[in-house]
Amino acid sequence: MVNLLKTPKQIIIITGATATGKSSLALHLAKMYDADIINADALQVYKGAPILTANPEEVDNVPHELYAFIDGDQVFSVMNWINKIQECLDGSKKKNHIIVGGTPMYIRTLIDGISWIPDVDPNVAKNTKELFFTLGIVDFYKMVAQADPQIVDQVSPFDSHRLQRAFNVISSTNKSIFEWRKHKMPSILNSTNAQVQKLLIHLPRDQIYQRCDARFLAMLDRGALDEVGLMMSRYPLNAPIFKAIGAKQIAEYLWGEATWEQMIENATKETRHYAKRQLTWFRSKFDDFVRVDQFGQSLQQDYSLIY
Repeated sequence: MVNLLKTPKQIIIITGATATGKSSLALHLAKMYDADIINADALQVYKGAPILTANPEEVDNVPHELYAFIDGDQVFSVMNWINKIQECLDGSKKKNHIIVGGTPMYIRTLIDGISWIPDVDPNVAKNTKELFFTLGIVDFYKMVAQADPQIVDQVSPFDSHRLQRAFNVISSTNKSIFEWRKHKMPSILNSTNAQVQKLLIHLPRDQIYQRCDARFLAMLDRGALDEVGLMMSRYPLNAPIFKAIGAKQIAEYLWGEATWEQMIENATKETRHYAKRQLTWFRSKFDDFVRVDQFGQSLQQDYSLIY
């Protein structure tokens, strides 16, 4: 177990690829340090999909914050999450906190700070969406690139979400989103006076993939089909909650557009692709994290354990 400094206040950040045991390690450390657990996963904030999003159950009176509190059709940005994290840290009765999740952008923003970008006028956002569907993604990309040439080197021509976001910002502010991002607000962790420990669960890739496959099959056994059926009755397929890995593949099966075998193959393949994207983030942008196994044992020989 990575041993942590005995300071008046501690914040332990745990991240790692999907299915690597983050929630289990978080619970173990929360019990050890009398801490609460705060969610740092972009999908676990949503209500209505506890199986597919692998929401942990609150056990042994360990408080779990920012889980399953947003409706599945609501957009929840990283800025929304940072604000909620601040509320949790300010309002918690615990002096120690475990922040855990597998969304790399959330974790890096928490540590590095966030750029403040003004709110977009809802009418602008509505017009942008209408333009996108009217023009199609190819012509929409050309229009956005003309309005904000900086997107050419920084946004994929097929990333509809980021293209619309960039167009919304420059239409509302007459300033490129990339110019806004050059000026960051300091990390909220700076004001906590806490010892911050950063842990990255590192497992061999083939082991992660095996765990991903086993986890999806376990989700099916636990009732994922019924869960997705209920989601389909409540929300459109483009609702944020359907970004949960496996949701769209199960929906295709329920619609009769895929066989049982095809659904499993497609869902497990998508889970592996997601894990691969996470690993790319961790490899390139998480050098400041201590690598640990799923039990919290340090994998770095040069890391000094401190009691």
